[in-house]
Amino acid sequence: SDDPGWVEERFNYLPNKIIMRDSPEIIDMFLFTKCKYNIISRSTFSWWGAWLNKISDKEVFAPKYFIGINKKKCFPVGLDIGKEVERWKYIDLDKI
Repeated sequence: SDDPGWVEERFNYLPNKIIMRDSPEIIDMFLFTKCKYNIISRSTFSWWGAWLNKISDKEVFAPKYFIGINKKKCFPVGLDIGKEVERWKYIDLDKI
């Protein structure tokens, strides 16, 4: 997150969490690839972190349309296509 304080405040009830602060991006990307659960934002950085994660039974939760929410279409085109991303669980942010 760009706001670890907000995350810590909202998710303080979770016992098994690590909130990273001021780490280099390469470390954040590496850690993405080692998590059983990836809850990703509407960013290509988090998308790549989840996609590069090769844990066979991982679970990825992603926004349904990334940056195309208003048009109900995934932009950049193709982020939601392919064998890897078809297993992801998509959340329609319009319905929250």
